[in-house]
Amino acid sequence: MRKTYKYNGIIIGLLLGALVYAKTKNSVLGIIVAVAGSILCFLAIQTIERMIEKGVDKAVDAASNAIKRKKAEKQAAAEDASAADAAQPEQPDQPK
Repeated sequence: MRKTYKYNGIIIGLLLGALVYAKTKNSVLGIIVAVAGSILCFLAIQTIERMIEKGVDKAVDAASNAIKRKKAEKQAAAEDASAADAAQPEQPDQPK
């Protein structure tokens, strides 16, 4: 299970509600902002985490594909070199 920060959105929403209450002295408005802010912050952080997770997955896939492609190229080059060596006839040593 991975670590998540989306629950911090609830705290941020409550703090926003307290800030609105402190500025306006209107408890109904403070409660509305606290609830709405908590929900919006929770969803925003969750969305950001999902986007980051997708980006990391794509980066890992791209890196593993690049490594596989590089290994395949090396193996093909080694096979070509060994095939070229086998195709050349051996020349006998010539005395000087």
